[in-house]
Amino acid sequence: MYKPGHLFVFEGADGVGKSRRCRQTSAFLQRIGVPCESFAFPGKTPGTLGLLVQTLQLRPAEVGVAPLLPETSQALQIAVQLEVVAREMTQHLRDGRVLLVDRFWWSSWVYGTEMGADSRVMGALINLARLAWRDMKPSGVFLIERDKPHRAEQSPKTFATLSSLYRDIAKREAGEYPIHVISNEDFSTAQKRIEDAVRQALSPPDCVVTEVGST
Repeated sequence: MYKPGHLFVFEGADGVGKSRRCRQTSAFLQRIGVPCESFAFPGKTPGTLGLLVQTLQLRPAEVGVAPLLPETSQALQIAVQLEVVAREMTQHLRDGRVLLVDRFWWSSWVYGTEMGADSRVMGALINLARLAWRDMKPSGVFLIERDKPHRAEQSPKTFATLSSLYRDIAKREAGEYPIHVISNEDFSTAQKRIEDAVRQALSPPDCVVTEVGST
């Protein structure tokens, strides 16, 4: 048995392995018979606002626009969250499914801050993002950290700045929901920590969750 309706978030700078952690955790949930759905922001699904926003952020010339301002980029990122939370995620949660999310509103604050966005504008945008997620309090946020990224998606200086900002937001949010920092561990050890935390959050008191096929 498990308690239905949970949200687990994977956060961290580009290149730390969030997406892989999300996939591995989805596979774990399938093994223990827990229905789940995975989401990534802004997203890559054809025909969605998320893919359009990702294109605008990373390859604006493809759609004939100039590079976006930091404030505009993060406003669009939050618009995608508003769309997906309202159209899909809320209903999945009501249906008792577990939701795995690759990026939360944390990333909007971190990347907007790193890019030099106006702090007043970012404050208003984050308040809007919090409102979008107000009924979806995470059962756990996994902040993935590394000394250096798996892929060189930004300079070492930028990566260090992003990592520091993620630590800052984790400290600010401590006490609001469980936050698990996964730092520089070998993959299997770190993944076990994640799965143990998920298993504990899903399990009612005095209930043991076992993997399908285990004894």
